[in-house]
Amino acid sequence: RPILGSIRWLVDEITRLNDPRHWKGTDVAGGGVLLDGGCRVADLANGFFGTARKVAAVGRRLIAGIPGRGEDNASFIAEYASGATCSFALSFTAGMAFRRERSGAGLFIDIFGTEGHIECGYLARDASVQHYCLEHHPGSEETFFEPPVGEEKVIDVDFVRSILDGVPPPISAIEARNAVAVVEAAYRSMRTSRVEEVDWRA
Repeated sequence: RPILGSIRWLVDEITRLNDPRHWKGTDVAGGGVLLDGGCRVADLANGFFGTARKVAAVGRRLIAGIPGRGEDNASFIAEYASGATCSFALSFTAGMAFRRERSGAGLFIDIFGTEGHIECGYLARDASVQHYCLEHHPGSEETFFEPPVGEEKVIDVDFVRSILDGVPPPISAIEARNAVAVVEAAYRSMRTSRVEEVDWRA
């Protein structure tokens, strides 16, 4: 049973954030890193932990030099109906730490449960992406899962196929809506400096 999580989503968007012609982090995009990456990681955590109830968040624009951009670094904590909690760290700028030449990014996920621990994610450096997934159980050797070869899912392609062929989409409308609800609660928390309720829908 999952009881605790930590998810970090770190990308390298500093060039686009400092380009006055680019939409990244502007009102056109609808928000900063919390919206851009928060929906992704909130959906992941909702899949692990279930119904999100409360969120506390902080964030601001720390690196981007152009006024009018949204937050480029943010963190939030979510509490779920089960009592489990998950912390999230999101950055439009920390991914530069993984850069060799052009760009870098990383997703680091730790899910702790009553009987073990799952550690997974990816590290992207320029055109190279390394995926990993390990399962830890007390008193046992860790299990390393090889990423599937040639079976990579491309969510945009799957979404288009769901429209054209009528197959179920990879993420349902209600799952997407609830991921956004977690992020909206995080934005409210940033404004009010209070813990905010998630407007969850079944």
